[in-house]
Amino acid sequence: MKMKIPKKAEPLVRRLQQLQQQLDVLTVQKQTIQIQLADVENALREIELSPESDVYEIIGNIMIKKERARAIDSLTERRKTLKLREEMLEKQIRKITEESKTIQKEILKYAGEESGGKGGKAPGRGDKR
Repeated sequence: MKMKIPKKAEPLVRRLQQLQQQLDVLTVQKQTIQIQLADVENALREIELSPESDVYEIIGNIMIKKERARAIDSLTERRKTLKLREEMLEKQIRKITEESKTIQKEILKYAGEESGGKGGKAPGRGDKR
């Protein structure tokens, strides 16, 4: 049985939907960052294993020769930037998750009031027909 949403809870439901959409977007962004971070880690590992003094970097459709030290510096800086971005996304995800939980509790409170009492039972539980 579907729970009827009280009128005064409708703005909260809309806000909860917005937060869920934001959470979905942030989760995809975080996954993208994690993939990029894994690529950078793999590249650094390969450079460390390679005896060559020069490496090649792909830029667009071309491959450019680059000094090993410059490539390592560039990848290390990229890794640092990606980790900071990942931490920022994790912080935003935690904040939105907490706000969502708070709103869900408020919606359930309104639904309980609507169904007949403070902190009342959820519809469909213990009801006699």
